[in-house]
Amino acid sequence: MTVIWPAIAFAAAFWLGLILAFGAGAANPSEPAAIAALRADQARTAAQLPALLAVGGGIGLVIAGPIVEALSYHWLFWLPMILTGLAALTAHFFVPES
Repeated sequence: MTVIWPAIAFAAAFWLGLILAFGAGAANPSEPAAIAALRADQARTAAQLPALLAVGGGIGLVIAGPIVEALSYHWLFWLPMILTGLAALTAHFFVPES
């Protein structure tokens, strides 16, 4: 009876991860398409965004290990929140209104 629970947990994690991957896969191409549709003069930005997303995802995988080893896994959630807050404040004060 106890052998079945790890199998159920693995199956649930597999299918939930698959659903999550489909959602993320749909989000990445949607962002440059939205930029291109809204601002035709920003074609270069729309072309650079997928490259930045790919590079950021690759770097995130590499630096996650040292962050967990040096601090703890909790910082994998705190650091993005702090950096996103700083980026929002920077954008609020330095990006002109359109």
